[in-house]
Formats: sequence, C-alpha cells, structure tokens
Amino acid sequence: MPELRKNPLTDEWVIIATERAKRPEDFQKKTAKLPEEQERVDTCPFCVGNEKMTPPETFAFREKETSANSPGWRVRIVPNKFPAQEIHEVIIETPSHSKSIANLLPQEAEEVILAYQQRYLAAEANSKIKQITIFRNHGLTTGASKLHPHSQLIAVPVLSQKFRNQEKNATDYWQKQGKCLYCVLAKEEIEKKERIILSTPYFTAFTPYASQSPFEVWIFPTRHQHSFGNISAEETKDLAKILPQILFKFYSKLDNPDYNYIIHSYFENTADKQAKHWFLQILPRLTPIGGYELGSGIFINIVKPEAAAEFLRLQATGCKPQVAGKEE
Repeated sequence: MPELRKNPLTDEWVIIATERAKRPEDFQKKTAKLPEEQERVDTCPFCVGNEKMTPPETFAFREKETSANSPGWRVRIVPNKFPAQEIHEVIIETPSHSKSIANLLPQEAEEVILAYQQRYLAAEANSKIKQITIFRNHGLTTGASKLHPHSQLIAVPVLSQKFRNQEKNATDYWQKQGKCLYCVLAKEEIEKKERIILSTPYFTAFTPYASQSPFEVWIFPTRHQHSFGNISAEETKDLAKILPQILFKFYSKLDNPDYNYIIHSYFENTADKQAKHWFLQILPRLTPIGGYELGSGIFINIVKPEAAAEFLRLQATGCKPQVAGKEE
C-alpha cells in the first residue's frame, strides 16, 4: 500500500508510492549523453571575455591586479539583467562554460559558497528585506535559461507562506519541547542511519523521511546555527567538499539529472534563534510534477528515501559522525 509521510518542518504531506516504486538503478539511463565540454562560448554573457554583456559586477573573486568587469575573475556576481525583484543577483560560479559544482575543485566550490555568504549578508543589511533565497537551477526543466554554471539570489520585502509555516512549526516545537526541531531531526537521522548519506564534524546529509521527489537531499549544519550568514571558515571548507560530492554522485550515477538546490535561512536578528536552523535542500527533477501535485500540494515520490540514501551513500574519509545540536 502507498505510504503517507508528513514533513515536520512544513506540515506538507508526501505519498511514497511503494507499489509504483522504482529502484534507484532504474534512473540510470543506458545511453545518456553528458554535456559537451566547452571552456568558452562567444555568445554566452557569463563566459570570460564577455563581461560587457552583463550589468556591472557587484562582487568578484579575482586574480591580483585585474580590474572589475574584465577577465581575471574566478567567481563573479552581477545584477540579473531581467530581475524578478529589486535585489536579484546572478552568481557566476566559474569562468568555464561547461563546469559545474559537481566537478569543481574544493577550493573553487569554497569561493562559490563564500560568495553566497557575502551577498546574503549584503542583502540582509537592507532593512526592507524580509526573506532571502539563494538557489541553483541546473537543467532546462528547472527554469535555467543559461547553460553556464550559475546560481541566483532573490531578496523580497515579504515572507512566503511556506516560510511562515516553517518558522511557526520551529517556534512551536521549541516552546513545547525546549529543543530545536531541526537538531532533533538530524539527531534522529544519525541514530537511525537508514537515510544518512554522509556525516562529518560539521554537516549531516540525508534523504528526508518525507522526500517530495526521488533522491531529495537535505544538508544540515551540525552546529545549531540559525543563519547561513554565520557559516564559519571551517564549515565553508567542509560544505565545499560535501556539496560537490553529492552532486557528482547525481552526475555520475543518475546521468546528470536536472535539479534545484535552495538555501533556507533565517536572518541574524530573527526572534527565537534557538528554535531555528538553516539548511540546504537539493531537489532532483527525475519525475514530472503533475496535476495532482499542483492541485493538492501533495507530492508523489516513487523512490523510497531509504533506498535513495543507500544508493547515494558516501564515505567521509577521516570524518567521525557527530550528533547535531551543539549550540552556537
């Protein structure tokens, strides 16, 4: 029989369709063609040498003695040319047209995460802003309009209803139990082990109990930490290893599927900090979203999260798993 599971963070329901379920191996396409390797495309505004095709950069990691809006950058951030909001930025992750987070070196991925943090803090400083979302669309079915590796940041002066629900659930749990809901979830996952992909001194990566899509992954900081803006240098280095590892597993074992990832975070000055926890969510797009999902808000997942975790499981060399919940 199909199984109903509830996401404790948002109160959203998911159907784990066990009778229609596929094995993780069923998603491996026998004739998959991975993207052609290209260092530069003349018509791509995000490629090195085409800096004048974008609005002026707001931030960049550059080689010494190179000027803004010219070659020599490693990570470059520019305003979106067609913004959805007043603060809408594009984080161009690499000069290479065909690279991805999945195959960046750890030091390259580290600069991407540091750039995320810098622009998150800059947007948070605007008193009008209520919610900041950093996200990555990989593949045409996810909304990506450019193939060149990039992420985006959108800051808005309102709170979405989904974010409000998540915030309320976290606060209610703290007031009733005296514990952080996110820390409790991570601790339970580590103890059960069946949905753990990777656990290090700084992060726990797992397939959530109520995964809304096949191979959905959550990455939680081990340290109780409400804001992504507070990520430490050590945590940045660790995340720069973990995130590419998981995405490379998608790339190599699931034939480079389309996916979105999103950083969910609370502001530094949020109330009830002890109840709140930032995390990164990865949502592969391996099955279509149909009318039932759109109409009901209930997603159907045809891969059990436990099987997905077994398929994705990674070993962190020299990393001893720890229980989440250590205070900031």
